[in-house]
Amino acid sequence: NLVTTWQLKLGISTNVADTTNPGPGDILYLRTIKPALSRDVFEFTTIAESVDKKEAKAEMKTIKVVPNPYVVSNSWERTNPFANGRGPRELHFTHLPARCTIRIFDIAGQHIDTIERDVVSTVDGTQVWDM
Repeated sequence: NLVTTWQLKLGISTNVADTTNPGPGDILYLRTIKPALSRDVFEFTTIAESVDKKEAKAEMKTIKVVPNPYVVSNSWERTNPFANGRGPRELHFTHLPARCTIRIFDIAGQHIDTIERDVVSTVDGTQVWDM
């Protein structure tokens, strides 16, 4: 009784430019060059997405606030769409996990804002704060 087993692994790329990751409703077609027999069985099992806690802890060091330091005006910000004033101001938090809490304090230690981040995609780790 000959049994042949194949394993297909799909992974998520952390480089958005490389690929488009599967999403809800996407269909995977498998084509074989072997004719199907009545005794052939195709079985599919999926494993839920998970987070490697050790790797996540190591990646905490890659989180950045941009621009840093923040100054009165910076090339990172958009061009001022108004005739006067400084226009929109924002900070970008990069390399964030999908689920996290960002607490923002001023230089005196007073709490300014809290951002709750809970996104489906683990690919884009950027959160913008509009100050």
